[in-house]
Amino acid sequence: MKFSHELESTLVQSHAQFSQFEDNKFWLGSLCKRGHEWEQTGRSLRYTKCNRCVECRKLSCLTRLTPPLKEVFWSRVDKTSHPDGCWIWTAGKFSGGYGCIKFHNTSHLAHRVAWKLVNGDIPKDLCVCHHCDNPPCCNPEHLFLGTNAENIADRVQKGRSATGKKAGLYLHPERAAKGERNAAAKLTRPQVQEIRELYQAGKISQCQLARNYHISQGQVWRIIQGWSWSEHGRSRRSSSQLLGE
Repeated sequence: MKFSHELESTLVQSHAQFSQFEDNKFWLGSLCKRGHEWEQTGRSLRYTKCNRCVECRKLSCLTRLTPPLKEVFWSRVDKTSHPDGCWIWTAGKFSGGYGCIKFHNTSHLAHRVAWKLVNGDIPKDLCVCHHCDNPPCCNPEHLFLGTNAENIADRVQKGRSATGKKAGLYLHPERAAKGERNAAAKLTRPQVQEIRELYQAGKISQCQLARNYHISQGQVWRIIQGWSWSEHGRSRRSSSQLLGE
């Protein structure tokens, strides 16, 4: 009788534990045909109407509702509008203009995915480069494989490197964090002017200035020579020229 009472108590507790789930689901003492186990209980939680395991139902829904990657990918590519024959990626893009597609919880470059879908896997340490120099293009005929060095050399040969007058700071000098706008700056503009005036008057040495303002002697020299804290980006001027402005 004692054993029967304990068994009944266990069954009641089990029923209370399992009843927390939805009414349209119930527990079976054995696993489903695919061997899915629910939360390490050794049992399979099934739907009452379709008699399917919860995990089997999830797999079925994923298979039915999620189209293949190839179908999804090419549905987001415009193959007709570009005059040079580029196939333009119409969905999301990275900051550089390259197409972006996300699957398996990871973002991928669209042109690399296009290469994989047509030509197979990309060898390790190789880049997928553009003949057309059009970042959103996914036309496999406009793509080729190359090392990082070859990719850079191709960019330089085509004049697309951001150097000289194409550099970002040359085109937008207002973006440069100079002077007090620099987060690492230890001095202010009045302090820099004071350093130049004191040294020009011959009242103090560079080492003493460095100790007073908690900077290095080399930095004091660069300030005096105009290498640092120069107005309007001009540099390499004497202290007398800097003070005469």
